[in-house]
Amino acid sequence: MQSAFVKIMRFYASKDKESLPAAIAMFGGLSASSDAQIRGKSELGAAEALLLMGNALEAHQKYKSAAQTYAGQPYIRGIALYGIAVCSQELQKPDEAVAQYDALLDSQSGSGLAEKNTSWKAVALSSLGSCAQAAVQRGDTLGSIPAVDIVEQAAYNKGECLRMAGKHEEANTQFTAVVSAFPGTDAAKSAQDVIDRYEKMMGGNQ
Repeated sequence: MQSAFVKIMRFYASKDKESLPAAIAMFGGLSASSDAQIRGKSELGAAEALLLMGNALEAHQKYKSAAQTYAGQPYIRGIALYGIAVCSQELQKPDEAVAQYDALLDSQSGSGLAEKNTSWKAVALSSLGSCAQAAVQRGDTLGSIPAVDIVEQAAYNKGECLRMAGKHEEANTQFTAVVSAFPGTDAAKSAQDVIDRYEKMMGGNQ
């Protein structure tokens, strides 16, 4: 019999859209677990499945419930805040999304994005359980582990939301911070592309 941890990790590794309704049912069953970590991660999994199915409003409600219920568990609350922000972005509410991305970033220690990223990864690693920690120590990929790069993505998404809200100068400042904090990453490359397009546009308007 698969452990609850394995079931959750397999969902995050595959995210097969055809199996999303079954995944939601599976997470519903795990919600009765006596382990608070399993319950919390199950609620997050169900929310993500709903979001992948295009139901951003219901996913938003589930993420919000998780953020409130598991306020004392930094990993679950962090992913929930990120999820609320993503849903708000999907629902075309950029100001609300920015506030939630800021809430996530503010919850991490350190003054800069790179420090906040290090802080988050420590929180994430400590919450993974012995099996996943052993995999990390063996050098296995973190790609299938939920939200390892959540701070990096949140920082980039915040810039996108500021741009969506028409706050182009603030967005440009945010993208510049992403390039500085996460050099060589996909987020930094995407942020630099946005900066270059913005500067080209502004140059053409002079």
